[in-house]
Amino acid sequence: MEQINSLDDSTVSLSSPTSSIGKKRKPGPKSSASAIFNEDPSKLLALYAATSSMSLCHIENPYLKELLSMIPGFQVPTRRALAGMINRQCEKTMNDIRERVRKSPAKISISADIATTKGMRRSYLGVAVHFFCDESKSLRVAALDMVEMEERHTGPAIAEV
Repeated sequence: MEQINSLDDSTVSLSSPTSSIGKKRKPGPKSSASAIFNEDPSKLLALYAATSSMSLCHIENPYLKELLSMIPGFQVPTRRALAGMINRQCEKTMNDIRERVRKSPAKISISADIATTKGMRRSYLGVAVHFFCDESKSLRVAALDMVEMEERHTGPAIAEV
């Protein structure tokens, strides 16, 4: 399933991240994060932290701080600030998805699937929306929710979720 971090076509996609990392940057005092990245580094950091298994306390690691401080004009956020950035990006993404689904010229489809971890210890129910995006002229999929099931995924237990 394709993950969508934001439905704005100018933003980076989780399935195919785009940035100019690795490209030569212009020397001199005019260098800035916007000259190096196609995206705001704060947004990319928030997306990375939200979609990886990285604990937010890693932002306080001195080596990561040193690496991030090499981005001209970039202020390394605190753990609390990073959490706020993640929440704002999540809200923006949810609003983008709502708007794109609302504008969809065709009908939408909702799907659900249940996954179980190794050892059958935990089960999760995932719900996704499938729709045609008129702006990009493509079918899109967005995860709506993921709920841990408290019981085994039998018919009656699924009906309770």
